[in-house]
Amino acid sequence: AFFKEADFGTAGVRGLRGRSEIDSKNGQYLPGPNRINLDTIRRYTLAVANYVLENGAKTRGVVIGYDTRIGSQQMAEETAKVLHRKGIKIFIFDSERPVAEIALAIIELDAFLGIEITASHNSKNDNGYKISNELGAQLFGAQRSVILEHIARVDIDDVRELQLADVRLEAASRDGIRYIGRDVTDYHFDRAFIRKIKSFVLRW
Repeated sequence: AFFKEADFGTAGVRGLRGRSEIDSKNGQYLPGPNRINLDTIRRYTLAVANYVLENGAKTRGVVIGYDTRIGSQQMAEETAKVLHRKGIKIFIFDSERPVAEIALAIIELDAFLGIEITASHNSKNDNGYKISNELGAQLFGAQRSVILEHIARVDIDDVRELQLADVRLEAASRDGIRYIGRDVTDYHFDRAFIRKIKSFVLRW
């Protein structure tokens, strides 16, 4: 868990979050930089935040979504806290959604990036952190390279300086945080997503 960092692939990281036998006894996250835990998520998000700021895109914002895995909602909320501390506009889904719907939100809201807390088809003990570009698609090679550079420059002490324990998302929702499904009333993503799916269904 500590001998190396989680490998950042073409779109993000996936790996072991916990083990089912310890989830109910000792918390739901295994420690270490080679595990998907809150410290890993916070550090990667701070790097992503620095990338957003470097590109002057804090007002375009970032869409955050998550799946039904253990810990996904909490990790999404921690992601939002980091971005909020850095002054970046946030669109966060108010409940779990599929990755494809999160991609649609990135496009429709003209966000700069999307972050999805999901491990796709991995085992139930895994989780992950996926980054999508402004097209709702996998990062381009150049984008991935720059984000990796930012990750290398961020350590856990930088995260501690953000004092995330003081951030209350509900209180901050009036200041740069919009909940998709609650506050974003001008576009109904669930219905739009269903219409988009139906548009691809072949009719015989």
